[in-house]
Amino acid sequence: MRRICCVCQRIEQEGEWRSDLFLSEDQMLTHGYCPECFGEAMAAVEELMGEVVAGAQPLSGWSIMQGQENRCV
Repeated sequence: MRRICCVCQRIEQEGEWRSDLFLSEDQMLTHGYCPECFGEAMAAVEELMGEVVAGAQPLSGWSIMQGQENRCV
């Protein structure tokens, strides 16, 4: 089974993420993140979580505590 990065579309082959490979129709495929895109995604999550914790307004009405206002944690 081949892995393809869900962000940059590079394909993993023998531990290397390459953009010059092509998939045939009969190949099994799974999605994931290449190391570079994973690092960027985690940095974005950490930044968002820092903003939520610091009291910044959540994006698009999303809240980490949505639906949990009256719960004892």
